Amino acid sequence: MKASGKTPMPMNVEPMLATLASKAFDSPEWLFELKMDGVRALVLKDGEKFEMRTRNERPLTARFPTLAAALKDVPGDAFILDGEIVALDPEGHSHFELIQPRIHLSRARDIAEADESIPVYFYAFDLLYLNGFDLMRFPLEQRKTVLKKLISTDGGWVRYNDHIEEHGTAFFKAVSQRKLEGIVAKHRESTYQQTRSRYWLKIKTQHTDHFVIAGFTPPEGSRKHFGALLLGLYNREGELIHVGRAGGGFDDETLKDVWQQLQPLIISKTAFKEIPSEIRKSTWVQPKLVCEVRFGEWTSAKQLRAPIFQGLRDDIGATDCTFEDSIPDKKVSPPETVTRVELTNQDKVYWPEDGFTKGDLIRFYDRIEINSFTV
Repeated sequence: MKASGKTPMPMNVEPMLATLASKAFDSPEWLFELKMDGVRALVLKDGEKFEMRTRNERPLTARFPTLAAALKDVPGDAFILDGEIVALDPEGHSHFELIQPRIHLSRARDIAEADESIPVYFYAFDLLYLNGFDLMRFPLEQRKTVLKKLISTDGGWVRYNDHIEEHGTAFFKAVSQRKLEGIVAKHRESTYQQTRSRYWLKIKTQHTDHFVIAGFTPPEGSRKHFGALLLGLYNREGELIHVGRAGGGFDDETLKDVWQQLQPLIISKTAFKEIPSEIRKSTWVQPKLVCEVRFGEWTSAKQLRAPIFQGLRDDIGATDCTFEDSIPDKKVSPPETVTRVELTNQDKVYWPEDGFTKGDLIRFYDRIEINSFTV
């Protein structure tokens, strides 16, 4: 790793995102991690500078003060960690609904109280940069080897997200039996790509995902504020497609809180490309809020069956709510064969005026292949 020389620490890092796959598989070329159910976070430390932020660059440091203090103590003068902030149940399992009450707090007093009542942990699963060395160009297996030496194994606030090798099918079965969210398959030779990639595959045991809120129906009977949230996903053309409505999962307090956040976003015309006739009398809002939803399955018409509201998510941008990320693609899993190609001299400069190297060209073509893949 040191052969490539030292480089300045990159500050504008985009997280590598996994492609949703349909089923688990076995392969000696892949590692398998437990999929954590919390808030994805990047942690950047450069001397006295420290930042913890979401995948859509919202600051997290002030929201989780105890965790931030622990991450500052991770050995290393400069590093970038990728991982998940989670709250755990008594069995040590992560669930988004446990951390959800904390993620929207802004008052210092509320945050301090939540820090005591709802402790959270950071599970690190990747190391992008360490003490002058950019590790993103190196294989995942090597990055995790260094990461494991960096993170203490004493079960503290910061923990190493371990993995198993080759046996993804049995691992997925065990995860399913414990009713956990799923697993993430990662190619052991994969570099860290700042985009969605097929070298990382997420396989879910349960149907949960995030959706854009683009409207709400009027309340009925004794219910207050609204009846159901109207949910959407973006297609490849950038059009917002209606996929269902979530009316369950609310108590009186949650109904009021969501309704208040929707009021400033009310607009006169729907943002959906098309809408069913039965919801034409709904109230429309700008598609800015994102919510987590648990549902039964996808219908053949790409509608959610029995969606249940789980909570709002400000750590995910509205434009990240896409069909590509929500409906598993059978074409990407399991991999039939893996051809390993040795790439040499990636630091060789091909375009001196622009500073682009052979490695930059390889990553560019790889990204073209990923973005041209259709669901």
